[in-house]
Amino acid sequence: MKRIGKWWEGLSAFGTKLAEQRGKELQAIELDLSEAVIALSDVIKLTKKFRCHITAGLAVDEWRMVYNRSMVANKKTAIVLQDRGNGWLENLAEEFNGKLF
Repeated sequence: MKRIGKWWEGLSAFGTKLAEQRGKELQAIELDLSEAVIALSDVIKLTKKFRCHITAGLAVDEWRMVYNRSMVANKKTAIVLQDRGNGWLENLAEEFNGKLF
């Protein structure tokens, strides 16, 4: 969880700002990025619950959700990373022009 703390806040803020700026008009790769951030958020919430209640653990359906949401995050992140060579991320950064934080 310490490793996640290094990058999660910035990524989460970026995803939130992107959703605010675009509303329901997210483009294909932006939608993939947004879905990856949401899936990661779900996984983080559940794993934090596990850490807080380690003796009780997570229920089977909660572990299933961790697995399924991890797979969604992995798939969507792979799509985003495959498309990074097209310069869309740099274009998005220019569009925001430091207005994220």
